[in-house]
Amino acid sequence: MDNQILIKNANKTIQVVSQCLVEDLALQKAYEPLNVDLASVVKLRAMVLFTQLEMTCILKSMLCTEYICAKRYHIKNLKAYASECYKMLFHYGKARKHSPWGKFEKVIQSEGNAARVQQYALITNQLDAFGNTHIDKPLRDATLHYDGDMSSVYNLTVALKSEDDALKFYCDFSDIFRQMQTLATDVVCSLEQTNPSTPNITIKTNLLGDEKCKIILQDTKLKESVELVLSKASQELDEVAQLKKSLEGLVSRIKQISPQLNLSAADPFFEEFKAPIEISNIQMLLRQTFIDIVIICESFFNSTNTLEAALNLRRLLVHQSAMMALLYGYEANERVNSQWQKIVPLVPQCLIGQMDAIEEGMKILLPFIDKSKRHSFVHLYDDKGNVRLTEFVDSMEVMDFKYELGVSNGVVQLYGLLMSFLTNLMNEITAKKHQETEDSTQRVNAMLDGIIDVLKHAPLEEDKNIKGIAKIEEIKKRLAQF
Repeated sequence: MDNQILIKNANKTIQVVSQCLVEDLALQKAYEPLNVDLASVVKLRAMVLFTQLEMTCILKSMLCTEYICAKRYHIKNLKAYASECYKMLFHYGKARKHSPWGKFEKVIQSEGNAARVQQYALITNQLDAFGNTHIDKPLRDATLHYDGDMSSVYNLTVALKSEDDALKFYCDFSDIFRQMQTLATDVVCSLEQTNPSTPNITIKTNLLGDEKCKIILQDTKLKESVELVLSKASQELDEVAQLKKSLEGLVSRIKQISPQLNLSAADPFFEEFKAPIEISNIQMLLRQTFIDIVIICESFFNSTNTLEAALNLRRLLVHQSAMMALLYGYEANERVNSQWQKIVPLVPQCLIGQMDAIEEGMKILLPFIDKSKRHSFVHLYDDKGNVRLTEFVDSMEVMDFKYELGVSNGVVQLYGLLMSFLTNLMNEITAKKHQETEDSTQRVNAMLDGIIDVLKHAPLEEDKNIKGIAKIEEIKKRLAQF
């Protein structure tokens, strides 16, 4: 099916589901003092509607973008937020019976309707099977938290290539929550017939309009700048990821044959690679965050109502806080093990001033990237498992779009300063090595030539030897660039 048709259908779904969601949240609140069971079923239906809305917003963003890196980002999000919604509705393991769906069983059974009991059991089996086959926790964690080793995040991301698989994932999940919605609606209608009074409800229509969006979305220059940087930033991430992979692969290979080269694991030779690997890892973290920010902004600009725009824009805080937690740390224990602390010992005296200025900038920016608010933007339940969907939607309503974009602008400015600093650091480290000893590079090359000699005489297939030697020669060229 043509993408434009799918996008048009997604927009219709977003508008209709947004309307139904805000109505159900208002209805739930009105029913709570009148009929606890009815309020709980309406709340369950609202959760199902929210799941449909979340998934459809992400799917639409995937369909709207032309960039493969953006499509991969949205495929990751589709699976990551499906995991969050699944947990909200169904929980895992022993906690399942206490989930909103688990509690719904008591209401179903109390009605005594055999057909609904059977339908509930059928949907429960489908949910169970979906969780076993479709929920990907490692991908979810890498998407929402990044990782200390950014190569793992990169590898998981570039492995995602199929829009068709993402569409199937969406359709499989959609089929289940539409059945859930139908069953919940049947029960609501049945309970409403026995309810003595019909409550008055107030709908928050400002979440459904686009007036708030227009304030920002009319800025076409900002939208154009988003699209211009995406291709270049993605290419730069690919390059630094390949460099880090080459360096790590070389170290691993040398360690495997170190006895033949008279090298121990503690040999200073391996220290030659430590700085470029650590620096390239931080560069990957920064570039990945920058790309994610740009992609989120692209999705934001394609939003059609305030609720969709807020759902998209909230992901800025999710990724920015994940980046800051790894790069610098919010708490003392995080800072001790942060990526920043790993490179501090590498900084020469001539760059101390630049380093201190950047660290001061991170300290200033940190309070604006609110880690506690991040938790509420990702998880739809509190520490006790209580679903807090109404509070979440309320926070979407009051989101200050200009403020969130302003904070991201600060993060982007920091990104530029950090990338410049890391380049200077690598240049200084390289210069220092050459100043301390002219044979530093010669020693590395000698070691590499030794590996080439070992490969030439290794009892391997000739094709493998040739490829191995070519790889080492390429690494020698890359190292010469530092």
